[in-house]
Amino acid sequence: MVDGTSGPTPPPETYKETTLNTILQAIAASREALELKIDTMVTDLGLLRDGICHLAETVATTERTLEDISTEMTTIRERMSTLEDT
Repeated sequence: MVDGTSGPTPPPETYKETTLNTILQAIAASREALELKIDTMVTDLGLLRDGICHLAETVATTERTLEDISTEMTTIRERMSTLEDT
């Protein structure tokens, strides 16, 4: 049957196959996009983990530095006290 604009009406089986193929292609494209997003998220999480590890190292170094400063301050106070006593 021809309607003059869209051509002959395909048989129902052909229409079903075409529709199914279109749906399958859309699913495949969605899956690829989702896999790409997941890969990006995994990369981002890896970078975040590296940043957190670096931050933890910086905090540990800062703590050691503060302990060293505290020890030096105690030593200075003791020396000043000794000097005041003399």
